[in-house]
Amino acid sequence: LLLASARLVCWPTPASKATQFGVLSLALSVPEWFYRVSNPGKSNMILGVVRYTMKTNMETLTSLTKLWCTGLAVALGVAYNARAMPLTMRRKAFHFLAIVMFAPTLMPNSGLGELIRVAFAVAFALFACVECARVFDAYYGHGLFGWKLSVLLAQFVGDGVVSLIILDHFSLLLGIAVPVWLSGDSKSLVPWAGVLTLGVGDSFASIVGGAIGRRKVFGERSSKTLEGAIAFAVSTFVAASYLGVDISASKLAGACVATALFELSVEGVSDNFVLPLYFAALVAP
Repeated sequence: LLLASARLVCWPTPASKATQFGVLSLALSVPEWFYRVSNPGKSNMILGVVRYTMKTNMETLTSLTKLWCTGLAVALGVAYNARAMPLTMRRKAFHFLAIVMFAPTLMPNSGLGELIRVAFAVAFALFACVECARVFDAYYGHGLFGWKLSVLLAQFVGDGVVSLIILDHFSLLLGIAVPVWLSGDSKSLVPWAGVLTLGVGDSFASIVGGAIGRRKVFGERSSKTLEGAIAFAVSTFVAASYLGVDISASKLAGACVATALFELSVEGVSDNFVLPLYFAALVAP
């Protein structure tokens, strides 16, 4: 779906009707084909997800549904009042929201390790569907849905450019999800890499750096400050220490400091994706 979106808007010339039909057909059929090849005997990807979900304890599903619906309501509230907030607060509100929505599912005794992996995959697929629909309607449809969503998302991107694919929300989701997907040990810090670096460290770095930051590390070329980097390292170390994971203090401190220094050199959307992987590699058993 994302490749289809890129073809529809990033080509020098507008896509023909045949090309529109072709790329959207491939976007919808390739995931289904991959699912059937990797799961012999299974008939339908969407039905497979539904069947898996129904096997989950209903009390657990109810609790998660309440938690995530509350998070969705808060996100909609932030989006509705976005213009009244500074850009940093608009963006970091979703980072803090990620802590509230996903931290309970990552606890070793929660028993939700496999479920949250599936939930992240479904969320990514839904994001891709909405982005493809936005692009298609904005540039090849009536624009009633596409441009309104483009303007809404532009409030969190930091500029007014809404002509191409918007990936900020994808990078935040992947930054939290990929360490969970890659980790098979729920008792290590690896699954927590996204929540710690993005939900805690990056948020505190932006807030502290914006409020009291005076020493810009790279001069006027970047807004990142030494005070923000210190806030990143300290907040990440404190939050990780309270998780009760078996890791030496020196290794954890080294990982926090190294990731804070690495964060200074990363700009744009990529930091949401790269920082958790860097931290996960440093704290892996």
